[in-house]
Amino acid sequence: MPIELEEILKIRPTERPDDLPDGVWEFPARLAAIAQARELSREEVAELAHVTAGTITRWFQWQGLGGLKAPAICWLEIELGLSPGTLLGTPKAGKTGGNTFDVVAVIDMAMRLGLDKSVIAELTSGGTMTAEMKDFPVGLQRAVMGAVHLLGYPLEVAVPAAKRAMANLGKGTKLSAESWLSEMRPILSDLGSPGSGTYPSDKFKVG
Repeated sequence: MPIELEEILKIRPTERPDDLPDGVWEFPARLAAIAQARELSREEVAELAHVTAGTITRWFQWQGLGGLKAPAICWLEIELGLSPGTLLGTPKAGKTGGNTFDVVAVIDMAMRLGLDKSVIAELTSGGTMTAEMKDFPVGLQRAVMGAVHLLGYPLEVAVPAAKRAMANLGKGTKLSAESWLSEMRPILSDLGSPGSGTYPSDKFKVG
């Protein structure tokens, strides 16, 4: 049965918890609107997010939003062909560290990726790795984040792998994050191995 946005909005709580960012609070309605437009059922949305249908039901009841898992959000945006940050309605940051990046607000990005806020603050403040990523296409920047968070590679392995993939295909190549990550996988295996690691490995813990 396709998802009906109007029915979901009827059970939306009148008050938002103080600890939930605006983008996370609007997530159920935003996801429901997209699902309704594409005539998707809860089971189909659950399959795209790699979660259970029960999890989708809880989201549409505005429950468990404080524990949204990064992989579920990432998978939904990849499978639905959405731009990074679409589902959480996150804004684009301005210039950071002298470079302009399409990054989401610190608190929302931290929640999406399951990272400590200090890690995201470092990434958006012109740190060493951020500087090295400044010439990456948006899809490749996101692939680096996927290699770190989803595959478990340290950032200092993921960034060189991304640079090599871009050199192999050409700087002007435009690919989705998923395609860039596919190009990076064999290179990642050559450069290092995944693990809980740190982010970057000498400074920050992942997850």
